[in-house]
Amino acid sequence: MTKKKTLKTKKSINSKEDELLFDEQGEINPKGKNSKNRIFDKNGQLNAQSQKDAIRQILQLFRSIEENKSSKKKKEKPIDSKEKEEILLSALRDPSGKGCEIIGDEVGIVVDAILDYENFTRKVLKVHELGEEEEFRIPKDQSKTGLITESNGNTIKKIKDSNYIFPKDTTLISLPTVDTLNITKLSYQSLDKTYDTVRNQLGTQEDRILFDLFDTASHENKSPVISDKYDIDFFENVRYEIEQHRIVCESIIINKCNLSDIVKNMPHYVDMEVERELILSGCIGFMFGTALWTSSAFGSTELVPPGTIYGCAGQDFVGKLGKRKKISGVPFSKYYREGEIVADWKFQETVSFGIPDTNRISKGILKK
Repeated sequence: MTKKKTLKTKKSINSKEDELLFDEQGEINPKGKNSKNRIFDKNGQLNAQSQKDAIRQILQLFRSIEENKSSKKKKEKPIDSKEKEEILLSALRDPSGKGCEIIGDEVGIVVDAILDYENFTRKVLKVHELGEEEEFRIPKDQSKTGLITESNGNTIKKIKDSNYIFPKDTTLISLPTVDTLNITKLSYQSLDKTYDTVRNQLGTQEDRILFDLFDTASHENKSPVISDKYDIDFFENVRYEIEQHRIVCESIIINKCNLSDIVKNMPHYVDMEVERELILSGCIGFMFGTALWTSSAFGSTELVPPGTIYGCAGQDFVGKLGKRKKISGVPFSKYYREGEIVADWKFQETVSFGIPDTNRISKGILKK
């Protein structure tokens, strides 16, 4: 079961809205949808009967927090788009460079929050925040094979005969352009485009490394499952490759174009998801308690080839993603076009990847 994280508490309950969001101790613990019970019980465990119910409860928790934030924001006078443009332009034109630093930090905070919520890698691997000089190590069984990425992000190293693996820091880079001409003459939300560009570029790089690790793990001391048909036997064999090691297969990842094959060939075995938020996040349904995901959520790049599926254990078991530094950005070049500033930016994050046991990942391939 998922344990409740320690969240910022509220000392007093002043309204009915507060009663819905906070419990008697003043901690964030919303009431469940269409239920009098709180999302978390007295022991800090989710009040959920299944994995699907747990995902719904967590989604309800995020909704409740966001609704509480938005209700407070309504009381404040909103900043219109014209004021936002003026603030952005004055920051970019600041000769001291401090305005650009502020913009870089703000974009980094927003993008990091989006990646935590939307990016596929962070749904599969458990995210571990690292200190500046903290050593990142993951415990492993000495008899098992672990995988880490080297500092270039492209080389995967196998670790055997060790009680720990030590993933190396990898720097991922995004290079967007912020053009103030778009703001002054075209009324274009240039900063919104920057959010999307940085999120897609960094998120895609994280996902590519993840599936490189998955592909290597699926060939370690075993072979991928080969099938002539995209049917329930194919999925069950992939799931068995993990569960024969007494590990629960909690997720199966497919290419989005194969969703129609699931609908046609095994509609009675799959409990299809209907909530829009979960579908956009990549979750399309559940099969015998195992979540089915597409590797491309809304606005992301598809990285699993058609006809290929991956199975993996739960987030607490499959591996970890270490975050060393927050996402930050600085302009590395500026030039003028038609009297307006065009700035090329460099955003980067420092992350590391580690999988302690290759038996927690499996792969299936549809024979062509």
